[in-house]
Amino acid sequence: MGKLFQTSGVRGVTNVEITPELALRIANLYGGWVRHERKIASPCVAVGHDQRHGARMLAEAAMAGLTSAGIRVYDFGQVSTGVLSVSLTQMHLDGAILVTGSHMPPERIGIIPLLADARYAPPSVTDPLEAALADFPRWKIAVRPSELHPVIHVSKKASADRYLAYLLARLDVELIRSRHFRVLLDCGNGTTGETARALFRELGCEVAGLNMQPDPKPRRDSECRPESCEEAIERTGSIGCHVGFAYDGDGDRVLVIDEQRHAMSMDVVAAILANQCLTNDATCVATINTSGLLAHVCRMKAAKLVYCPIGQPRLGEAVIRHLPAFACEPNSGKYAVCRFIPWFDAVFISALLLQIMVEKRRPISWFNELFPPRFQASAKLTVNPAQKEAVFRRACELLRERCHKYVITQVNDMDGLRLDLEDLSWVLIRMSGTEPVARVYSDGSQERANQLRDIGRICFEDAMAEQTASDTAMNA
Repeated sequence: MGKLFQTSGVRGVTNVEITPELALRIANLYGGWVRHERKIASPCVAVGHDQRHGARMLAEAAMAGLTSAGIRVYDFGQVSTGVLSVSLTQMHLDGAILVTGSHMPPERIGIIPLLADARYAPPSVTDPLEAALADFPRWKIAVRPSELHPVIHVSKKASADRYLAYLLARLDVELIRSRHFRVLLDCGNGTTGETARALFRELGCEVAGLNMQPDPKPRRDSECRPESCEEAIERTGSIGCHVGFAYDGDGDRVLVIDEQRHAMSMDVVAAILANQCLTNDATCVATINTSGLLAHVCRMKAAKLVYCPIGQPRLGEAVIRHLPAFACEPNSGKYAVCRFIPWFDAVFISALLLQIMVEKRRPISWFNELFPPRFQASAKLTVNPAQKEAVFRRACELLRERCHKYVITQVNDMDGLRLDLEDLSWVLIRMSGTEPVARVYSDGSQERANQLRDIGRICFEDAMAEQTASDTAMNA
């Protein structure tokens, strides 16, 4: 598998790469880290999981690993990222382990350690854990029988009530209720259905639901992209909803659908939220693949824009370091208005968008015309894991060569390779941190974005062909 901890914990195929043994070992070592970090004998750590096959099995293994390290374990059962994060911070727990496949295909899953503030554990935490995993018998934590604690099972209703109260306290409830919105929710058969429906009903909305019940095999792809949410897009318009929201499996990503049956650009959604919450001298943190549209809004608002590598651990580090008013990973549909909630909660962001619509007295589609047109293109290619490092190095060489016909104004290798061009367009190539794939992102006019996307894609294809030919010749 190479490096275990990537951009979002440890991820792989359930019960093949991500096994109960691995879950137990990660949890045991993480429990040891929490004890050392919090400097208390019996810290309290939450464990939650999504609805996928094997998720409960892995969560129970993680609970066993934590318990064996002397941790008091709070079992939240099947839970969304938002509900677990609120409970973690409001109950003043010392950390958490979330077992979730998020937006990935149903056979894949992840183990994600969370800090006490609900941030994904950064490399400063996970790198030592990974080093200890390589020699687990030596580094495992084992306490005396008298230090073993029974698992505490947390009421699902109590968790939901705590979550709803937390969100409602950060919204202008009466203002939203005055509009009597009709909202479509597509929860992708993930973990958000029950709490999302309850929140929007509390906000006076008429709720139309789609894929609301948790299911190990969702009716649509868990990733909330326009191509996987066609039914939600159609129904939002056909039944007269003011807006539609489609979520990924664990509820940290959202696709916004306007009343005219259009999936809104995730970068436009980021611009709406940034325009709402940024002020002079405020800071915005965004991943390196963010559209130039956000830079445009930051210039308008005289706010500082700070880029960071892709992935929640690195974004979380940047949030702590820069204390931004707004943080986002728009290409994934992740947004955080940090003065309200410093983690990604798609359900809260959806409710906040309703509030913005009322304040502006405009339909959600109006915002499409508020900002200058900007386009992004992307491509994803499957890469042989054994070849990924060599393929990426060669693809970077080819990209530099083939972009010489443009004027390159900046080269950024913070996360992958990004080339910024004189016309303010850019292209970024990188290897995924969660899957054996290469990704290409581009941004600019529609024509230029497509051109740069195709250049990046062909660079990877040619690099893979060269590496395969080289491997074949060596093995001949």
